[in-house]
Amino acid sequence: MASLLIAVIYLAFVSLGLPDSLLGSAWPTMRVAFGVPSSYAGYVSMLVCFMTIFSSLLSPRLIRRFETKWIVIVSTAVTVAGLIGFSLSGAYWMLFIFAVPYGLGAGAVDAALNQYVANHYSSRVMNFLHCFYGLGAVISPNIMALALKYARWNEGYRWTAYLQLGILFICILSIPLWKVNSEKDEQLKAETATIKEALKVPGVVLTLIAFFSYCAGEATCFLWTSSYFAGTRSGMSEELIAAFGSLVFGGLMLGRLIAGFVSDAVGDRIMIRVGIAVEFAGILLVALPVKTYIVAAVGFLIVGTGMGPVYPAIQHMAPVNFGARYSAPVIGLQMASAYIGATLMPAVFGYIQQYAGIWIMPLYIALFAALNIALLEIAYKRLAIKKTPNRGLRKRLEKEAGRYMDIGRKIIVLGSPGSGKSTFSRKLHAVTGLPLIHLDNVWWKPDRTHISREEFDAELAEILQGDEWIIDGDYSRTYEVRFRACDTVIFLDLGLDQCMEGIAERIGKDRPDIPWTEREPDPELIRDVEEYREKKRPVVLSLMEQYPDKIQLRFTSRAEADGWLETLL
Repeated sequence: MASLLIAVIYLAFVSLGLPDSLLGSAWPTMRVAFGVPSSYAGYVSMLVCFMTIFSSLLSPRLIRRFETKWIVIVSTAVTVAGLIGFSLSGAYWMLFIFAVPYGLGAGAVDAALNQYVANHYSSRVMNFLHCFYGLGAVISPNIMALALKYARWNEGYRWTAYLQLGILFICILSIPLWKVNSEKDEQLKAETATIKEALKVPGVVLTLIAFFSYCAGEATCFLWTSSYFAGTRSGMSEELIAAFGSLVFGGLMLGRLIAGFVSDAVGDRIMIRVGIAVEFAGILLVALPVKTYIVAAVGFLIVGTGMGPVYPAIQHMAPVNFGARYSAPVIGLQMASAYIGATLMPAVFGYIQQYAGIWIMPLYIALFAALNIALLEIAYKRLAIKKTPNRGLRKRLEKEAGRYMDIGRKIIVLGSPGSGKSTFSRKLHAVTGLPLIHLDNVWWKPDRTHISREEFDAELAEILQGDEWIIDGDYSRTYEVRFRACDTVIFLDLGLDQCMEGIAERIGKDRPDIPWTEREPDPELIRDVEEYREKKRPVVLSLMEQYPDKIQLRFTSRAEADGWLETLL
């Protein structure tokens, strides 16, 4: 079921890419049909992107209110309406009417799926996801090229709408598959921050400006690549110029395909640095003053290849950099800032090229590539991860960091009530992306009754059969079965006073790890804390000796645990 869902998500991203490259590939012909200047493409693109910005900013609210599957289905249907509207447009002004649904559908589905994949899947899946966006963006200019050769540009939009309808039908059939992550989705909804809160997190604003810069360069390539060849190279047919509009999209797909195979091993930050370096190499080729169009074509393909891993890497890092609580609003803001760049800067380039000439395009793209990498490097030094106050501890953790980089895919977190297991587990989940299960949510019901032991054991057995998980909860009766199944044991071995402070701090707070809000201290829970070091702690330590093959981490303070989490970044 999980594999089928990933396939459907990939297909949904094909549908996201289909409309994005149509205007750029068709515009040299469309502007002649409408009798308008070349720069008028920027106005249409601006409105499409404005509507995408609007729906991106709405996405955190939509995600809190609706399931991702419904956002995908409705947004795809709205985009189909926009495509059909473009195909029916007989005058330039009509494009502005249908640009509204064209853009609204894109922003919501883009933000929702990026947030969904960032929180549920690895960097590998995120890169493959955006690779399929590139596939859609490559398909549509070639559909348009066929339409220009055998029919009219209007038919290119209509044929793309028919393909989009087929994808919509598959998305509707896939509705039952989305149950696989429904429990975790509900947990994320409960703790999602607002946009206002996300903007206060250090590093977020710089990341947004970097995203603006990235999409400014990318969108300029999308819209003006065909026009660049038309204005700088002679002897090219109309169909070839339109088809070359897909070069950057093809490069994006190639770059993300390569990144999908190596990103989990290399890491998102290195992928960003390598990608932008490759992009600069491609820009140099495009800028070479040679008459043949082949060198520039290869250059644009390399530009797209370099750009490929940058966008998905930034999106995938949102839960890691800023925490799962902030991932939905941060990704929504990243989408909005990206589309602001995509809205404004291609239009700005339209004005510049009217006076300076289309040849200046490589310099324009290079400026935004430089801004992108510079701002990201600054932003990632200001991540909102709590710094370890103890310098000696920091040195030890830095020394041991390599030892713990591979911490396994099956992790149990143990410790007394009040030790911070659930908070630590959520942070670990944000860093690793591993599925998180709170055993209190398995055992307890919202009315403070609980399921039977037999039901609990059956549910736990099913959880343990999974390939990857973080299991938060003490439940000493199940220690051994979890020790046998796990790769890693993390024991928060905090003292009595620290745990009592933890119990006091949770009063009156809504928490995703338990199905009610504690309004007053629970005498039974306090007794468990008082007896833990005498009754349960020796059992945990004994099992750690019995299973020396497991990766074992033992922390005696919250600062030490947070410091270790920092070494995983």
